[in-house]
Amino acid sequence: LFTNNTLAMSLDSWWPAANYYLSVIPFLTAVDVGIIPHESFRIIKYEHFYSNSSDCSHQVAKSMKQWKKCFVQLKQLHKTIDETIIDDKI
Repeated sequence: LFTNNTLAMSLDSWWPAANYYLSVIPFLTAVDVGIIPHESFRIIKYEHFYSNSSDCSHQVAKSMKQWKKCFVQLKQLHKTIDETIIDDKI
């Protein structure tokens, strides 16, 4: 990980890239679907990093589509569970 003799990860290392893709893509998709309210954070733009879902979608469309499918299903499941709980209390 630390191939540049510092405590910082090398930009050539696969580990930071994997961490980035496994966290940012799902995060931006969750914001799009409405699971995470957009008002609860501020994204700072940096070169070579996605700061919104449209930029991300252009580069990794297939991944964004799969994450969206997952989050939409989770959101629907949550709604169904909430409705069941309400129905049981009536």
